[in-house]
Amino acid sequence: MSPITQQRLIGSILLLCVLAGIAFLLINSASDDVEIIPTTKPDIPFVSSINAIAPDDVEIVEAEQEVIVDAQAPNDVGFVQEIPEPITKKIETIAVETKITTTMWSLQLASLADKSAADALIKKVELLGYKAIAEKAETPKGDRFRVRIGPEQDKAALEATSKVLENKLNLKPLILKQLPE
Repeated sequence: MSPITQQRLIGSILLLCVLAGIAFLLINSASDDVEIIPTTKPDIPFVSSINAIAPDDVEIVEAEQEVIVDAQAPNDVGFVQEIPEPITKKIETIAVETKITTTMWSLQLASLADKSAADALIKKVELLGYKAIAEKAETPKGDRFRVRIGPEQDKAALEATSKVLENKLNLKPLILKQLPE
């Protein structure tokens, strides 16, 4: 531990001790000087202000006759608004197709003319713990089998994989940006 760290640790411990001592003194002095006087609340009897409704004041209304009183009507205390019929409207749904435009990367290990050589390379790569595929491509020189890993979103992970495979399999892998489909 460096000397500066030791000094800071010792200083922190001393500060805590001083604060604890001050708190102890404040607690003890406060309990000696203060006399606690219990207070009582005066007994106030409960008086209800709710009046019972007389049976003559109750009116039974059918649901069809029910109306809404609009409290926002300007200066019309008796303004009455009838309940409107519910509005029913067919809502059409529209299907929207969206494409996610995330950049994807692939690691091309080799481009081989022989399918069996491509399969052999895939097996070697799988023994190292990676998943590779062979894509057939038609070129002016004939069919080629491109051995690739990916596509992946993490370019840095593919760069690390490229270095491992370059050292272990003596390859010159290429990192390629995938074109959106």
